[in-house]
Amino acid sequence: MKTHQLTDEKIKNLLLRVQTGSFSTINTDGTPYTTPVHFVYMDNQIYIQGKKHTNEHDIYFKM
Repeated sequence: MKTHQLTDEKIKNLLLRVQTGSFSTINTDGTPYTTPVHFVYMDNQIYIQGKKHTNEHDIYFKM
């Protein structure tokens, strides 16, 4: 069973081409919360920086 529609190579190529995405979480009441973000994909990691005045934090994902 295939878990991703894109190959790892296609995912990496996509991440290198785009600079924006959506970051989604679930609130404590179970409702979704999504915010647009700018990101950089570098060294197999996704770097997202939040604004300090919004109480968001730097978030790093390792692929």
